[in-house]
Formats: sequence, structure tokens, C-alpha cells
Amino acid sequence: MAEPFILRPLMEADLAAVVAIEEASDLPQQSMEARRAELGDERTRGVVLEVKGAVVGVLYHLHIYEPTRRTGKWGGGRVGL
Repeated sequence: MAEPFILRPLMEADLAAVVAIEEASDLPQQSMEARRAELGDERTRGVVLEVKGAVVGVLYHLHIYEPTRRTGKWGGGRVGL
């Protein structure tokens, strides 16, 4: 059975884990200070993937679309995480 996971907004307590994940991969790397500066901006703030209480991944520029109020069709409104 697959382990349950959680997607949640990146928090300052996660920064060390995120930097370690980026250093171990071929992802673009940013300094701890640059990541900390992004925390206050919902447009650039990352979303962490947590499994068993450990941060195992991070997503950036994640857009979730919801039905529009006017038409009820998908793809009209953006919801930030």
C-alpha cells in the first residue's frame, strides 16, 4: 500500500530540507536567503510534498484551477496554495 502524502505551503522550517533536495538534484539552486524571501509572496512560494513527516519534494509555480463563478466551467479561476 502506498504511503499517504501531504501537499502544503512551504514554511521557513522546511527551507533546510528544500535546499538539501535541490543540492542533491539537477534542479536550479537558490540560496537559503533567496528561498526565505519567497515565503512572503504567494506567487513564488513553493509547495512541499511530505511523506511520514519528512519533506521529500518541493513544487513551484503550481496552479490549481477551479470552476468560474460566471460560467461554472473549469479553467477560469486560479487558486493559490
